[in-house]
Amino acid sequence: MQITGAQGAGFRALVDEGDPEVKKQMMTQISNGAGGSSRATSIDMFYDDEAATAKIVVKGVGEPMFDFNEGEMQLALNGAADNASFTPNRVRPKWRNIPVATGGPSRSQTIMRVDLPDQGAGFTLRGTEQLDGSYAHTRYFRSSKLSGSSITLDETNVSKLGEITLGQLAEARRAALQISKSDLMLIAPETAKRRWDFTTAELKQRTAPALAGYNIAIEQADDDDFGPLRSRAEYFSLIYDFENAVKDFSAIIDEEPNASLFRTRADLLLSLGRMDEAIADTQAAYELQPTNWTGYWQAELLARSGKTDEALKLLELIPVSEDEIDGKVDSQSIVLGLAGRVNEGLKLLADRLEERPDSATALSADCLLRGLHAVALEGAIAQCNRAVERANNTASRLFARALVHYRKGDTEKAFADLDAAQKLSPAYAENRYLRGIIMLEQGDEDGRTLVETALRQLPELRNLYALYGIEPTG
Repeated sequence: MQITGAQGAGFRALVDEGDPEVKKQMMTQISNGAGGSSRATSIDMFYDDEAATAKIVVKGVGEPMFDFNEGEMQLALNGAADNASFTPNRVRPKWRNIPVATGGPSRSQTIMRVDLPDQGAGFTLRGTEQLDGSYAHTRYFRSSKLSGSSITLDETNVSKLGEITLGQLAEARRAALQISKSDLMLIAPETAKRRWDFTTAELKQRTAPALAGYNIAIEQADDDDFGPLRSRAEYFSLIYDFENAVKDFSAIIDEEPNASLFRTRADLLLSLGRMDEAIADTQAAYELQPTNWTGYWQAELLARSGKTDEALKLLELIPVSEDEIDGKVDSQSIVLGLAGRVNEGLKLLADRLEERPDSATALSADCLLRGLHAVALEGAIAQCNRAVERANNTASRLFARALVHYRKGDTEKAFADLDAAQKLSPAYAENRYLRGIIMLEQGDEDGRTLVETALRQLPELRNLYALYGIEPTG
């Protein structure tokens, strides 16, 4: 980053002092500003007296940049133009004839380059690749170029001191809004590999520089700053290194325990097959923050471990409002099913659906319970259809319906629902697991790769679905 003029001159004293504590504070601010698991690992500052320019070089490690949206992997490249805004308040009569002053003069330029895998094959740009627009003495320039193995984005924002008269306000607002809508997206190809497509060993090798960055951030952090350690723990979780993730989260919990950390570690312990410890952590989370969701999860874990009576007693003790009854009934039906009392679970859901026939939660629970236990399959699809139509989390509802189709022996329809769920949520491990099992049952050995991938994501799936007699063959 280069800063010129009066702002740049302000960094001269910092450069001359070279105070390491100031640098550490700046790195902390940069890390916190970036959000998530991003961490700055070094910062160097220089000042050129002749050019009156300060130069700041920051290195670090960040989170994955792409987001999954509407069936695509997308990287937003909107930059500064995304923040274009001009909304002066001239509602009061005595203000209406007062011109709007604009700030300036100032100029900022951002150049970003993103290196792409596989020499950039299949990556495409969508949106406003080139931009030259202005409003209220502010001008935005954008140029982008997708070439070979990288995408380069160059954006410049120039503002001048001045005034906008009453007659110019409407046009300035419209122009600012137009610039703010100049979205630009980098779209990854459908064939792009996702992290679950690699083994943990491959992921470690590919992300070794990121781990090195987190290690540096941890070494530099103050004794009471656990932010970098949590970032590394989240990194380990992302590459399915559950053992090391547990170690880092445990180190934080030893010093600064909270309900969120206990819940996170419980999920990791579950992936490692350490059920008793997962139950203990969920209990600790509930004691610190007794949310319904934590109580339901605690009951389900108890039921999975064979303690169904204890699980049902716990659920009875959880107080709920009228709006929260559906969630409680959902959890009770799961526990009753694992206790061998499936019909009671179905009756509980049927009673609730008499009271609230359009409850997406109760409909989904009813569909899933029938599929898991292969019971009451006649009429199940109708319930599943209603659940899919009313649900927000459509992928999980499609999975439940696919499970019912599978239990009914209609694998073609099961695959159709699994396909649809996969497009909505590619990371959904349960979806991948069921597809792999069906393929193996049909003699397709490619299903084994899907099963192995799903178990790499969520190793606990093997024990969970074995409780319902759903296991890979061979």
